[in-house]
Amino acid sequence: PAVKQQLLAVTQGQGFYLLRRDEGTWRPTGVAGVDMRLLYFDRQNDRQALLLRMAPGASFPVHRHDDFEDCLVLEGDVSDGKASMNAGDFVRYPPNTEHGPLTTVAGNLLLISCGAHDEAA
Repeated sequence: PAVKQQLLAVTQGQGFYLLRRDEGTWRPTGVAGVDMRLLYFDRQNDRQALLLRMAPGASFPVHRHDDFEDCLVLEGDVSDGKASMNAGDFVRYPPNTEHGPLTTVAGNLLLISCGAHDEAA
């Protein structure tokens, strides 16, 4: 118990956070065929990290972010209307950029880091 307390004190001071692959839940986004899993919410900076999973043929509507959005395609394909991307591709959108709709042919898994507030366009 003492070692555990020491480790927690050190890691909490550094902002250490660990989410295991079997922790957390997939939640519907309200868009058919699109689910998300929140990985981390940073209240202080009003940012979040999440996984977005799109079923084959799904489409996510045009939207705008209040902050930078970083997106890494982990699996599958996605198009934002300007560029088509595949697994391993990375895109960064500046604040207040409107993009989408996001579409996929075969489905995908996206790692996204963005501001906590999106606006439907």
